[in-house]
Parts: sequence; C-alpha cells; structure tokens
Amino acid sequence: MSHVTDIILTTAISDGCIGETSHPNADKLNEYLSKNYGGWKLVKVDSKAGGGKVMQCDLFLAAINHLNIPDFLDAFHKVEWESPECTQLMLKDEHDEVFTVYQVKI
Repeated sequence: MSHVTDIILTTAISDGCIGETSHPNADKLNEYLSKNYGGWKLVKVDSKAGGGKVMQCDLFLAAINHLNIPDFLDAFHKVEWESPECTQLMLKDEHDEVFTVYQVKI
C-alpha cells in the first residue's frame, strides 16, 4: 500500500555550489533519497515559476513513498548549508492537512 510524503526544499540561490548548474547541498539529500528510495530525487523547479521575474531562492520538490521522516530530517540537519538562515524544508505526510516547516539548527 502506498504512503506518500510531499517534500518542498527552499535554499539560497546556488547554496554551496561552485558552478552554475551544481547544487551540492541539495545533492546530499538526493544521495540519501536515491540510495534509500529506488533512485528518486528532489527536482529543481524554481525556473518553472510564472511572472516576469526569477525566484529569489532555489526550489526543489519530491513526492516519496514510505519516507522515513526522522531519518530524512537527520540527513537534512547533517548538511552544512552555506546559508542556513535561508534554508527551509517542508514536509506533508499523506494524512496531514498542511506542511510542517523545518529550519536548519543554527
């Protein structure tokens, strides 16, 4: 039986990256997801936003079946975010009405 958790991750623009296409801090979470959930990963979607301007953050989304939320939160908090004050993780488990927002412990 399916049990989906929706994930939204926002970070400072290019948090921790050296090149323009690299997102090593988000990739650390992708390594966790890929290893534990059949290759599924966060997808960067901020370029899909409407309006006449670009988003002022990087935005990643995923929907993961049977996510172990405590383990994923542990992986999130282990990342050394370049701009932790700009990083938010939002999770909505299948039976939740709203997202729960997590921030980096500074």
